[in-house]
Amino acid sequence: MILRIEDSFEGILTAAAWSLRNNQVPDAVIRGSDCPLLMDCHMLSTEDDITDKHFRYLSRIIGDKAAADVIFELRCAFLAETPGIELAVLEYIKLAVRLKLDPSSCEDLPEARAITTAARRCLRMSHSYKGILRFRKTSNIGVDLYFADIDSDCNVLPLIADHFADRFRDQNFIIRDLKRNNAVCHEAADGKTYFVKLESSNDPLALSVALPGYDQMDKIWQDYLKHLSIPERENRNLQRSNLPHKYRKHMTEFSLDLRDQA
Repeated sequence: MILRIEDSFEGILTAAAWSLRNNQVPDAVIRGSDCPLLMDCHMLSTEDDITDKHFRYLSRIIGDKAAADVIFELRCAFLAETPGIELAVLEYIKLAVRLKLDPSSCEDLPEARAITTAARRCLRMSHSYKGILRFRKTSNIGVDLYFADIDSDCNVLPLIADHFADRFRDQNFIIRDLKRNNAVCHEAADGKTYFVKLESSNDPLALSVALPGYDQMDKIWQDYLKHLSIPERENRNLQRSNLPHKYRKHMTEFSLDLRDQA
């Protein structure tokens, strides 16, 4: 049996609910509209309030706090975008029911390890972006707007949006995920934060071209940092260890250098 589901966290939870109700483990779970040729795929429509249904189900067995932790762990694992995570979600829920506890402490079990490893990787990356995200300011559209770009391995935007909305609640800002063509927008006037789908990110520097002074302010900041540094104490290996190159692409301290090398 091959299940075809909506490409979302709720779609995966719907597949897990189907499996638990029917006491049947599917051979595969496919997200989106694609289905292998000559294969019989069973399409599942995403259930309403499926996350709450799983929470209530787990709460009766392991308690409210543990149930909330399990749902959060599963969501982080989903955002890590690890291949094959769909069946791992099902096994993790079944393990929680069987052991009557939050399985995150049972990493010696393969059913738990797949989820905890993926979730931890996503959480580490989201924590990194909370510290290294660099906003730039423009007033060219008639209102002060801060914007920042990321290009992360994991889909961290849902995990960092609330952090920056709380930190910059009185500012208008946009954070773009160029890899997934998504963005989170925050409006200071009403305090609302919402996600939007971008049409394209083929030219990640298009916004900078439209904003006068974008590169000029970057250069001023870089010159300031260079005057603070002590060349004799420079340790490139330690720098790469603490701040891998994959994080530097959109950081003000490095962005101009990276563009010059392109």
